[in-house]
Amino acid sequence: MLFETEDDLKRSSKGILKQTGRVIGTALLMLVGFSGFAADDFAFIPAGVDVGMYRIGITEVSKAEWDSIYERAIVGNVYQFSNPGSGKDSDHPVQTVSWYDCVKWCNARSEIEGLSPFYFTPSGTVYRAGFVDFTNAYVNWSATGYRLPTEAEWEKA
Repeated sequence: MLFETEDDLKRSSKGILKQTGRVIGTALLMLVGFSGFAADDFAFIPAGVDVGMYRIGITEVSKAEWDSIYERAIVGNVYQFSNPGSGKDSDHPVQTVSWYDCVKWCNARSEIEGLSPFYFTPSGTVYRAGFVDFTNAYVNWSATGYRLPTEAEWEKA
């Protein structure tokens, strides 16, 4: 379901991915694979997944967009990234960044823009450095900031 008016979008945007782009709606039919009886058989069954409403960028994060947040985030060693990222050109998608760096970048962008971050450490502090084995317990799903899309949201987009 897409929103009919901008007011509908504004009323529904609390707690969803905040990034300029499309609003994607609510249900996704995923194909879940499982092994059949023969080694080479691979069967699919449909699995309904309700992804709810969320917003997602129209394009992947560009190198220029990455750099604008990255450079502000590392000042004073507040955020620590494993790799500064690379790209073919400033308007091409950022490359050579880890999943962990992407999560930290989302938190940094959220904090820079005055939004609440999604990802936390086991001690309850905002995730800014190191590597954390995330579970749902370390993600504030009601936050207002930026986050990576879930697998189902990515498939839907």
